[in-house]
Amino acid sequence: MIDASDWNIPDNWRAASDAATPEGHAAQFRSAAHAIMAARVHYLRCNPDLAAEPVDHVIIRYEDAWTVFTDHCQNVVTVVAHVEHGDLVAAANVWNSIDQPKVNKAFTSVLGEAEPLSDRGRVSRNLSHFACKAFLPTSPVVKVPLDRKVTAKDGNDAWDRAGGHCLSCRTVTNRTSKHQKLRRLFRSNSDGFNLAPTYVNTKGAEVPLWSERILIAAKGTPDHVVAASRGGLATPDNLVNVCAACQFARGNWTLDDLSIPTYGTR
Repeated sequence: MIDASDWNIPDNWRAASDAATPEGHAAQFRSAAHAIMAARVHYLRCNPDLAAEPVDHVIIRYEDAWTVFTDHCQNVVTVVAHVEHGDLVAAANVWNSIDQPKVNKAFTSVLGEAEPLSDRGRVSRNLSHFACKAFLPTSPVVKVPLDRKVTAKDGNDAWDRAGGHCLSCRTVTNRTSKHQKLRRLFRSNSDGFNLAPTYVNTKGAEVPLWSERILIAAKGTPDHVVAASRGGLATPDNLVNVCAACQFARGNWTLDDLSIPTYGTR
């Protein structure tokens, strides 16, 4: 587990005082996403010469990014609600008010992507890589074959069981089937919905933000409580709905590795 008792991070990144991990230890972080953000901040505090800006500014940037990310998830859920009521004008108005480049920048910041350290003028590897290597358990994971592929139905069922919320950080998320419906709707109503912004993906290709990042950012994802790489099965009791940020941050670590509460608890 991470010992973060002396880490100087915002209180709202920490778990409730009575929250516990699945193994019964006191949880220290609110969610997987907050654990990784905290690790990045603590690494910079321990290595101030590598920080490209004051660490307090980094915290503010992360908190602002988290707000933009969670607000975006709510906006997409609102778009879905308007679509379900047949009000495409209201749905388009909410969608078109979304600043897609701003959301993409915030989501990138939350995930810790494209965040190189500055090492005496040289660009080094991503900050998350060093922070996780420094503070997270490094016990080898013996990967096992998947029992079966997780399906769209698994995602819908996990979303229904969670009432639409991420069971790690409590952010609202979009249901898998609604996500797919929005993709079809946008393509057939491209004049009404803003599909123009693009970004350069990891393969160097310029692709639409809305389909590659903006909708995906708000989509709920079925996450294995016991990681699939550690033998966890794709069964209802082992699949829970989480947001894109928590799913990405989780990796192959256990909830105890990350010192986060048992899924579904505060």
